[in-house]
Amino acid sequence: MKLLARNLLALVMTAAILSPAECIHAQSDDVPPNLTGKVVSVEKKGRTTMLKVADDGGTEHEFALTPKVELEILSTGDDGFLAAGQFVKIDAVQSNDTLFGSTFSVYPQYSGRPTPAKAVKAPPVPGQSQNLHVVTGEIVRLDDKGDGKYHLLQLKLTPKSQLTIYVEPTHRIRVVQTDPESIAEGQTVNVYGRQTGKRITPSRITIQTGEELKGAEYLPTVEKKP
Repeated sequence: MKLLARNLLALVMTAAILSPAECIHAQSDDVPPNLTGKVVSVEKKGRTTMLKVADDGGTEHEFALTPKVELEILSTGDDGFLAAGQFVKIDAVQSNDTLFGSTFSVYPQYSGRPTPAKAVKAPPVPGQSQNLHVVTGEIVRLDDKGDGKYHLLQLKLTPKSQLTIYVEPTHRIRVVQTDPESIAEGQTVNVYGRQTGKRITPSRITIQTGEELKGAEYLPTVEKKP
């Protein structure tokens, strides 16, 4: 699907196309949304998918899910999603040349060709570690370090080399779907973008499914669309 491929390729190429500040702020969960509501419907109108949202006051709003809109359909997951071949985005703090990952966003519907793993330093934000990096790449494997504390996530740099991420014991897994067909009525929606009066031009839409997924059960069901 062209929409899926474009959205996910944008994540992989962020470090090359955008500045670090644009990269982080485009993905930040700390920025307040312009609109919060519930999914009323999602349907095709010609070649465009339209999302209808009802805000807290019951007013309905309709948004076109074009390639210019970053769509994230979010669930929580377990370590079963840290599987070979999955594309991942990681919030990681660097200490003594080692990257320690705390939040892992996995994109199981990704069907493109990821660029080699890379780490981009986040811009300074009050209250945030000065050593925070955003890491993207394709998972090669998850290793047990053997110390009873850390696991090591290996990301592909070249066919013969990997970038190693230490997985913090208190880490969390975010499962990010990007196919509009995964949207269901009643799910919680946050819309971010430019607002002029009551009109919102969205740049990013996140949808919370409220589901807790298990990688071993979910990943075999994923059909990666071209």
